[in-house]
Amino acid sequence: MCVLALGSCKKDYQKLATEFERALPDTLEVLTEQINEVDHYIYFKNKSNTELIRYDLDKEIRESVKPELSDGETVYGIYMGNENITFLKRNGSLGSSFVIYNLKTQKFKDVAEFYGADNNDAFVNENDKQVIGYIQGRYGDRTKFVYDFDGKKISEEEEEDPIGDLDVPSLKYWQCMYCGLVIKSSSKPEDKQNDCPKREHSYLMYTPHVWQYIGDAQ
Repeated sequence: MCVLALGSCKKDYQKLATEFERALPDTLEVLTEQINEVDHYIYFKNKSNTELIRYDLDKEIRESVKPELSDGETVYGIYMGNENITFLKRNGSLGSSFVIYNLKTQKFKDVAEFYGADNNDAFVNENDKQVIGYIQGRYGDRTKFVYDFDGKKISEEEEEDPIGDLDVPSLKYWQCMYCGLVIKSSSKPEDKQNDCPKREHSYLMYTPHVWQYIGDAQ
């Protein structure tokens, strides 16, 4: 009789989870159910992707789950992996941090820091469940990193300096018609910056070269 009584009192956590989820407003989105012999939780987030909430089916209480945030840091991305929940947080204008929350241990782990791309240093591909982050170099070069939502690095590659892709004016040879001086420039030199020794001085303080184009520089 005792055994039967205990069995009848056992909670149907799956039923409780379904009832709870149906009552949630449209502004909230369920990420995952963690129902096993030890844990009886539902994880859900707000649609603005800034807050993760854990609901305890035993205690019937809600608790905010978030990584450690310093002054000026905010969460701006929350995504579900296989065994972890991905968090992206912004540190003002200094960059982004990629952090994961492990469902089994219920602990946070820092994965990567991205910075130097004017607040465009981290993006998410939800279809492929990937975080794409960048680290910008001092001279325009940058490194691209790709991780999955469980914090595993998929790739790392150097990208060319975007400045190098711009059109660079071709250099040309210019020769003075009087003294024969040859210089290399992308455009016709300014006469006033040069004083030609083969020309007679006039009322000007200088006597300019007279330049003519003689060919492209290699």
